[in-house]
Amino acid sequence: MSRARKTPVAPNAAGAEALVCTPRMLPRSKWVAAARNAVDVNPVNHPPIERLGLVQRGLVITHERIAVLTTKYWRAGSVKLTVGFLDNPSTFLRRRILSHMNAWAKTANVSFVQSSSEPQVRIARALGGYWSYVGTDILSIAADQPTMNLQGFTLLTPESEFRRVVRHETGTRWGFRTSTCGAS
Repeated sequence: MSRARKTPVAPNAAGAEALVCTPRMLPRSKWVAAARNAVDVNPVNHPPIERLGLVQRGLVITHERIAVLTTKYWRAGSVKLTVGFLDNPSTFLRRRILSHMNAWAKTANVSFVQSSSEPQVRIARALGGYWSYVGTDILSIAADQPTMNLQGFTLLTPESEFRRVVRHETGTRWGFRTSTCGAS
């Protein structure tokens, strides 16, 4: 499991404190295997390591250094990721979250479908803020562990938070590293 981090807090538009998302990193022991997996999913993820020698002569290129430079994008073309909910929210809440996740279909060739059998994206609503693993890193997380967290989301959560948080965390899942949770 990844190291616990305190979730940053920032003032929202009304001046009240709001949770800010935190991309989740795999533990160092999983970096190399996750990088290999990312390249298997999409060969474009392999970093151009041959250029490293141009920058620093005598640089020793290790598997771990390659892993750090490996991107985590899903394959080109249509991608369908399965989604499961670890805490069994209502059908209406699941549909609402999935509809915001699938807003990415407008700009990326991806769809998210609910599945109770071995879901790739596993959503929790536990304490610990808003976070998700980046791209293909979700494939390196144990099947009983969350890959995305939406702390405290309910049907009473404002629509603006669904747009801000769910869409941003889904973008991280897709492999995009957006700078703020304000991305939609």
